[in-house]
Amino acid sequence: MESEIDRYIPHHFNAEDLTGKAKNKKALREKLSLRDDPEKPLICFIGRLDEQKGVHLVHHAIYHALYRDAQFVLLGSATESRINSWFWHEKISCIPTRMFIWNWASTKNFPT
Repeated sequence: MESEIDRYIPHHFNAEDLTGKAKNKKALREKLSLRDDPEKPLICFIGRLDEQKGVHLVHHAIYHALYRDAQFVLLGSATESRINSWFWHEKISCIPTRMFIWNWASTKNFPT
């Protein structure tokens, strides 16, 4: 199992002991300044934001998740400036403790 040896996650876990998984979720929330609430689902999307990939479905998923009191993390970049603008608007208008959006085309402003 990769989660037992993955060097990019702070806490390792396996099928018999999932405590590391919860610790990783907590660490990610801290790193991205999301409210720490272990009972809330944390949904992550990593990918290219493009019409061909169904970007409208990602946008819908954000609101679907937030409406149900989940948190949403989006790491990606768009192929068109209008799509970047669309998601940038979501970033600035949303409650920052519930959603994190980062455009990987730019490495600045990513929490380290």
